[in-house]
Amino acid sequence: MISAEESMARDEAVLVARAVGGDGPALGQLYDQFHERIFRYLLARSGRIEEAEDLTGEVFLRVVRNIQRYRSQGVPFSAWLFRIAHNVVASHHRANGRRPDVIPIDEDHAAVADPAVEAAVRADLRAVRAALVHLPKHQRAVVELRFFADLSVSETAAVLGKNDGLVRVLQHKGLRRLQQLLGQPGPKDVVADS
Repeated sequence: MISAEESMARDEAVLVARAVGGDGPALGQLYDQFHERIFRYLLARSGRIEEAEDLTGEVFLRVVRNIQRYRSQGVPFSAWLFRIAHNVVASHHRANGRRPDVIPIDEDHAAVADPAVEAAVRADLRAVRAALVHLPKHQRAVVELRFFADLSVSETAAVLGKNDGLVRVLQHKGLRRLQQLLGQPGPKDVVADS
């Protein structure tokens, strides 16, 4: 019996093959499937909604221009796509003289219905963004790809050119460091109730 994950991977592979072959609607479906994840990743890296939107557009423009060159070679399409996003944002930071570890805060994110909840969400976002800049770059990249872009460990490893085990280690260390920076107890810091 085939698992749901295997079925999804097979469906994605068929869609990618169609897009590589010049099928515009298939390319549109890939855009629909990955747009939000790419945007979230770029927003985490840029901190500005308008900038993330522009960068997302640039990523997909590069995909359209280069889709015929894509070859799986055992690497998922998502890894190829996020590698493009990673390169686009790095080039953007270099071109604008910004250090990639400086995350400005964009106060214009989508509003939440309850003003008290919105204020708490904004405060949490500021705290997480401020803490992220203190992570070593490889830990930060793993955390952003795993949790902002929602990539699997294997996809993250493929994007960064690392093995799965190292990605797991970097993720663990990054999350522990974030907990410390945010003043939250880690697993060893929690005292069991009697």
